[in-house]
Amino acid sequence: MHLDTAVAKRYAKALWRTLAGGAGEETPERAARILEQLATAAREHEQLRRLLANPAVDVGRKAAVLDAIAERLGAGPVLRRFVRLVAERERAGRLEAIAAAFRARVDEAAGIVNAEVCAPRPLGPEEVRALERSLAATTGRKVRLRTTTEPELLGGLVTRIGDVIYDGSLRHQLARLRERMAGG
Repeated sequence: MHLDTAVAKRYAKALWRTLAGGAGEETPERAARILEQLATAAREHEQLRRLLANPAVDVGRKAAVLDAIAERLGAGPVLRRFVRLVAERERAGRLEAIAAAFRARVDEAAGIVNAEVCAPRPLGPEEVRALERSLAATTGRKVRLRTTTEPELLGGLVTRIGDVIYDGSLRHQLARLRERMAGG
């Protein structure tokens, strides 16, 4: 497991235990949304990104800045303390990974699985709904589906659910046929 992932999961687990235990007025879902917004701000706003990445900036100042942003986003006291702790422990650069790990915990508890489908052309709304229904039936969970396009697939779909990839693309099938023909 990559260091960022391991660190992010530890922080996400600590926040989950705190919020799921009923501490504060924040629900885990609300905290996940606010963390995602905070991580997006840290990634997309150049001044904030530079401030958080600068080792010469005091961790107390970083904590105060993140706390002020979290407050503006509507974070309650528990989440604000958590965000300050992340900054004080010099983990502000891992905020995006922490937000993603926390979102994964919240989704898992809610019975939601994230899936990504890559198709050779954009899928229509009815095709997306049909895929969601099919994947929900397969997984037994509610599916949050994200679609992308990759014309090089030629046909078929590549579906990723968690760490599992189902490659039903024509490109993959042709490659397998080529391997079988070359092998004998």
